[in-house]
Amino acid sequence: MKVVVASDLSYRSMSAVHRGILLGAQHAADVVLLHVSDEELPAKLSVEAQSWARDALAAECRRVVNDNQPPPTIHVQAGWPKRTIPEFCAMVRPDVLVLGLHDRTKDSPFGFHDTTAGRLASSSDAPVLLVRDPAKKSYEKAVIGVDFSQYSRKALMHAQRLVPGAELRLTHAYQVPFRSRFGTPEYLKEVESSARRELNAFVEAQMNLLTSSATTGRIAPVIREGVATEVLRAEVEQSAADLLVIGTHGSGGLSQLLWGSVAGNLLESPPCDVLVVQAH
Repeated sequence: MKVVVASDLSYRSMSAVHRGILLGAQHAADVVLLHVSDEELPAKLSVEAQSWARDALAAECRRVVNDNQPPPTIHVQAGWPKRTIPEFCAMVRPDVLVLGLHDRTKDSPFGFHDTTAGRLASSSDAPVLLVRDPAKKSYEKAVIGVDFSQYSRKALMHAQRLVPGAELRLTHAYQVPFRSRFGTPEYLKEVESSARRELNAFVEAQMNLLTSSATTGRIAPVIREGVATEVLRAEVEQSAADLLVIGTHGSGGLSQLLWGSVAGNLLESPPCDVLVVQAH
């Protein structure tokens, strides 16, 4: 496994550095720490900035890397993060790209998807791990958003690989149709009951299909009524999960609109660390 951590040397990205190093130790993986300095700096200042960044990352590695783990490779270059990070990843082909939480005080007026992290999360061939919390231990419990598509299965596959042995809570949110439409209470109750029976049968079949492919960890299917974003946030909180996994795609159409909005909402203000798996 190869792990690339993109760091801007902020305290937020240092949590990503620590998580990347921890993943490296857990998987005996190669870890590369990448810093992109401002390409518009004057030449002399650019050299000094790159040297300082390299020293800062090396010092952090000496502080947190254990004695049995080879030190990460440090790569510093001038460029523009939104362009340079994807180019670097295309060259080294990591299994996961690790980023720190975006700075909400400097948010783009267009929202998370227009930030560097947002651009990378929506376009990276490799799964993107957005780190919110300090990396004190390996992930123990992951909530995986499930919509029963190929994207859900790919999200599950990557979660199994990244967090072997963790409890995987496959969480599906559904909404009962016709709840707010006209009709007598008795009629609405019957429609709701019929919808539940039909939906539960579908969910059970799909859950069985998904869980049958799981080869590591513990599987806990979770079915809740409600809006997907609210259900996933509630499940993270109630289960005390330390990782949320969401699969997204760029195929267009209604499915992209609905699931893309779920990902965008969760990434604007993540409830915990989030692994975003793109299905290209």
